[in-house]
Amino acid sequence: MGGTFGFGWWNNPISLTGGSVLAMPHTAWWFGASRPNDLRFTANASGADWGAGTLAGARLPSVFMLAGAASAVLLTRIPVLRRFIVSTAQRLLKASQCPTPAHFDPREWHEYTSEWQATQVKFWLDGELFFETGVSPTQALGWVAWVDNQYAVLSPQGALQFGLVACAYTRWMEIRVL
Repeated sequence: MGGTFGFGWWNNPISLTGGSVLAMPHTAWWFGASRPNDLRFTANASGADWGAGTLAGARLPSVFMLAGAASAVLLTRIPVLRRFIVSTAQRLLKASQCPTPAHFDPREWHEYTSEWQATQVKFWLDGELFFETGVSPTQALGWVAWVDNQYAVLSPQGALQFGLVACAYTRWMEIRVL
């Protein structure tokens, strides 16, 4: 697909009203990423695939978030520190991911259902329970759907990186019923 795409619920990580200015991500979503993305929120994730997942970040004061993020970006450039920084980020960010089977094609029509509760999130794919997790977001979430040409790397093998993927064709997402 060239970038990332998906839909589901996501918190507002940057807020200018009330509470903390910066917040760690909280999500319950269907998420897809192509190479060069390498987003390993869990140790057993492939880093670039299509599937369901949740994120529930720790509550940290904004000053720690800003200082920590800036430091992490710089320090992941040092290979000997990279694994420690990524594993620390993974501990601060409770995550749960489940990729779809290798033969699954997200470009075809499918029925996706998500049920978000205080202590669990369930995902159904074409009417069958696909994934269930106890990692449940704890902040208010809003609905999002997106297709973009961005990439991000967050893995022990690569320094924290961000960029754009060239797209030679038009991409879109169709949602029949919401």
